[in-house]
Amino acid sequence: MGRPNSGGLPCKTAARRGGARVYSPGGCGCALLMFPVVAAGAGIALALSGVALMAAVCLIIAVGITVYFAVTANRRREQGKTLGGWIIIPAVALYAVSIPYLLFFWWFMSH
Repeated sequence: MGRPNSGGLPCKTAARRGGARVYSPGGCGCALLMFPVVAAGAGIALALSGVALMAAVCLIIAVGITVYFAVTANRRREQGKTLGGWIIIPAVALYAVSIPYLLFFWWFMSH
């Protein structure tokens, strides 16, 4: 039979198996060991969500710029003005930045 806990360990979960003393920290010890992992995961999720929010705002701004240019195109033509190629660069840049990240975020969250 087993002998009582004589190794000086203050826990009831200490046991003798095959000559080696096994100590289990129990639920609280596991929670303390997992806390840094959970905190890092929450931080990464928060960072990904923040970048996704920024990408969504960039996409909304790009759509707004595109709609504004489309609505005012006839008025500019009537006034004889042309839309220079340089003015469209911000909208294209916003699309190029936001759409790939939003697709990645959607894919990442769906798997």
